[in-house]
Order: sequence, then structure tokens, then C-alpha cells
Amino acid sequence: MSQSNYLIPPEVTVALNQLPIIQNSLRDISLQLADLNILKSKVDQVKADIWEHDGIDHRLQNTAQTSEDNYSDIQYLKQSNLELRQEVDLLKSIVVRLDTRVLEQESEIIELKSRSMRENVLIHNLEEQDGENLHVRINRLFMQHFNLDVKFVRIHRNSGRPTPGKPRSITGRLVDFGQKELILKAQKVNIDNKIQLPFHVTPQSPPSVNENRKKLFEVSSKYRAEGVNTRVIGNKMIFSKWKYLS
Repeated sequence: MSQSNYLIPPEVTVALNQLPIIQNSLRDISLQLADLNILKSKVDQVKADIWEHDGIDHRLQNTAQTSEDNYSDIQYLKQSNLELRQEVDLLKSIVVRLDTRVLEQESEIIELKSRSMRENVLIHNLEEQDGENLHVRINRLFMQHFNLDVKFVRIHRNSGRPTPGKPRSITGRLVDFGQKELILKAQKVNIDNKIQLPFHVTPQSPPSVNENRKKLFEVSSKYRAEGVNTRVIGNKMIFSKWKYLS
């Protein structure tokens, strides 16, 4: 039978006609599969970036752990700081109490020293003599200038090397405390009358009391300039009646 007389079935003709379409579809599917493989590779890379070691998830967990550790450290530091502040406050209160106690003890010591010096006087600017007997010499000078018969328990030049033109001061402890005020009053009378004395007498007091008296005298002078009568007696300043200046 000749080829021209061979008949192709209709189904085959249809299939042959659809073959280019199928080939195009297969090509599209291959391209899509290639794109899918690329997409899958990208997805796998993203998954690796997220979940693998040193990935985003791992780093986020580390960051969270670090933040939690930092928070714990901060809370610990806050608690430690609070405890330290409490200890510092306690130390401050102890220091304040100790300081108060020291001031009280200093005041007590000054009071004891003042009492021990209650009968003492200091005699300044009296020229020194070789072999001087101060008991006799001072008694004679006080009788001459103050008309007072004064007796000392003991009397001596204070320590130090004599300086020309600047004799050492003398410390004398009186037998009778009452004579101390008599001596100071008699000296004031001489000073008020502008009578020159070869010596100057002051009561003996602890240095801190002398400094306080010096300040009180300065304040008293300012008050007097404003017309207010004041007197410094011992370690206190006494106010008297007002004196109005014209």
C-alpha cells in the first residue's frame, strides 16, 4: 500500500497539533521549576540566616540573655548602692555623735582648765632681774601700785629664753581667789587715771577662752559704737542699758 494512501488517525493529528503547546508548557514548567529552585535556595539561605549558629535567632537569644544579665547586674548594683548608702548614712550618724562627744569633752576639758586657773594671774612686761625673788618683788609692787597685800601659793617666770626688751611673762597662783578681782579693778583704776605701770596683769585662761574673749571684746566695741553698753565678764558678754548718742 502506498504512503499516499496511508491515513493518519484523527487522534494522532490532534496530538501532533497540540505538541508545540505541550512543549511550550513543559518549557514554562522547567523555567518555573528553575525559578522555584532559586526561590527554595533563597528560602534555605534565609532559614540559615535565621536559625543556624550565629544566625538572627541565635543572636537575638544572645542579646536577650545579655540584656537579662545586664538587668540582673543593674539590679545587683542598685541593691549594692542602696546598702552602701545606708552604711554611709550610718557612718555619718556615728561621726556626728562622735563629733558631738568630742565637742562635749573639749568643753569639759576647757571648763576643768578654767577652774584650775581660777586663782592664776599673768603678769606681763615686768623687766627681769638677776636672782629676783618674785614672791617678794611682786608683793612689793602690788602694794606700791595697788595698795594690796597679795600672797601667792607659787609664782614663776614662764619658760623660754629671755629676749632683750621683751621680758618673759610671769604666772602667779594666788592664795585667795578674791584678790584676783581686786588686782584687776585696781589696775583698771590706774589705767583710767592714765597712771603708767611697770607691768600689766591679766587673768590666766585656756587659749580657746582667750580667743573667745578677744572676739567678745571686738563685738563689744562695735556695740559701744552703736550706743549699746556692754561688758565682757569671764567668757560672756553682758548687755546693760542703752546709751543714746547725740
